[in-house]
Amino acid sequence: MRDKITLIIACIYVLFSSYTFALDASFDLSVNPEANASAVVGTMELRWNTKYNSIFNFSFTPSTEISTVIPGFGTGIQSTEVNRFQCDILPLSFSLNTFFCDMGLSFGASYIGISEKVFALFNDTDGVLTETGTYVAYKNNRDATIWSPRVGVSFSNFNTGLIRISYTGYVSPLYFLSLQQEVSYDFLSYPSTNHISRWSSPYFDQRLDINIYNLRGVISHSYQRLDFQTMDWDSNGERLIGVDDVQSINNVQLGLELLMPIRAGTVRFKGGVYWQNNYTSSTYWNTVIHSDRFTFSFGIEG
Repeated sequence: MRDKITLIIACIYVLFSSYTFALDASFDLSVNPEANASAVVGTMELRWNTKYNSIFNFSFTPSTEISTVIPGFGTGIQSTEVNRFQCDILPLSFSLNTFFCDMGLSFGASYIGISEKVFALFNDTDGVLTETGTYVAYKNNRDATIWSPRVGVSFSNFNTGLIRISYTGYVSPLYFLSLQQEVSYDFLSYPSTNHISRWSSPYFDQRLDINIYNLRGVISHSYQRLDFQTMDWDSNGERLIGVDDVQSINNVQLGLELLMPIRAGTVRFKGGVYWQNNYTSSTYWNTVIHSDRFTFSFGIEG
């Protein structure tokens, strides 16, 4: 994934190295610190003239989770490390002034890179995989890349006194997924691998901001339908094979942000608290994973 990120950074440099030719620029940078996962999210927009812009969005989320319960086997220890990087490059963005509001349309491409490493050590107390009472070491490594066209739409300047409402949404109607997976057990002589490349759809995220003086209410939602393969034992329980799976991933966030001017002008410090609701379903495993939590964020914008 490093070589692809390097290529993307080079494209971003070429795109935004002409900053001096732009009329102005705006940015938004946030950090979401958590015990097991911290996200860095940023946006930069260059305005070339009164109608045309270029937009760059990125997010990086490294996470580590330790569990002492192994599904299907009881107690043990499992470590899961996930690194997720996403960037949207939308070189063509233009504004439309309507009677009620300012509208924006953006066109470009998106890249998502995901690396997942799982290691588990547990006791096979019921002899599901090997002899009863044997300790088993397990590894599952997955690397995925997703490329897609990206279309964005925005509405803003719904003004009523001190209230300002704005909406931004991005959609990838179709995306290309490449996934490499390697699974190993210590009682097997060699690891099992599987590689797939396929098209899937859709993936979108949207956000609604309601600004009242120095307070901002945030409502955001993202959805992804992930058509891919995972690995499981064959019907004879002799070897690992790739099996089709479709996951539906829904994330909803409600938040309240406080905005504080850093100096005279448009640069502001922001801090917020958010409630997140995450819902993931799997057609192969026939499972539904639901979680919710409170998170915090701080950053600057201007």
